Amino acid sequence: MRVHHALIVLALFVLLAVVIVWRQVQAVALGYEVGRLELRRDAVEEDNRRLAVVLTEEKSPARLERRAREFKPPVDLVPPHEAARLAAAGAGRARPGTTNR
Repeated sequence: MRVHHALIVLALFVLLAVVIVWRQVQAVALGYEVGRLELRRDAVEEDNRRLAVVLTEEKSPARLERRAREFKPPVDLVPPHEAARLAAAGAGRARPGTTNR
């Protein structure tokens, strides 16, 4: 009977040891995961800071004005006041590329 109790106690100690080791392994794995996620977070925050600077530069009035001055409109693009005059003048004519039937 004593051997039976000793085996039960031994089995409980082994089970307890396995649980303790498993918890430690999980804690270490989670520590690595936390470290990996912190590095990813830092990279995303750096990207966010960089993109905020780019956005600020792109939205600056000086940049927008320079881009507007550099803009080369398509050949068939006309100013709005000209578009109304051309539409009134060409109301009876066919547009290029269409037929007037």
